[in-house]
Amino acid sequence: MNFDEFTEIVNERMLSNPIWFQLREDAPSELNDLSSMEDALNAQLPDEYKKFVSTYGSGHFAFGIVYSPNPCSELSLYGINMKNKSIRQDHVLFSESGTGDYYGFRTTESKCSSRVSFFDHESETWHETDHSDLFCFLSETALRNR
Repeated sequence: MNFDEFTEIVNERMLSNPIWFQLREDAPSELNDLSSMEDALNAQLPDEYKKFVSTYGSGHFAFGIVYSPNPCSELSLYGINMKNKSIRQDHVLFSESGTGDYYGFRTTESKCSSRVSFFDHESETWHETDHSDLFCFLSETALRNR
């Protein structure tokens, strides 16, 4: 899914369900915050993640959460990844299910894949999802009222 398609879905949901977007979130991120976070994690984050957090911010987003590149945030990407080193393995955690499971981007040679992976806390294993990127993931999870 490209950014324009994602933005169209977000705008439709904001108009029809403004209450979904009233939880506190971090302000949009600056490029230097993203670069510093990539250095701290030793991983180049996907372009979709960088575009999302520089446009919409991070934290709570409708029915989802996107961890923040701001190291002072309650939902800091760095803090959560350092706290969960054993889970992280070769991934960068960027979101959670709220039930002990995580979503992440697989890293290869310090570069994150755009495809979303899922960490199942019961089996303690990572699985690839059908979500090709963050925009697809958020449109199918955070922007749906099930």
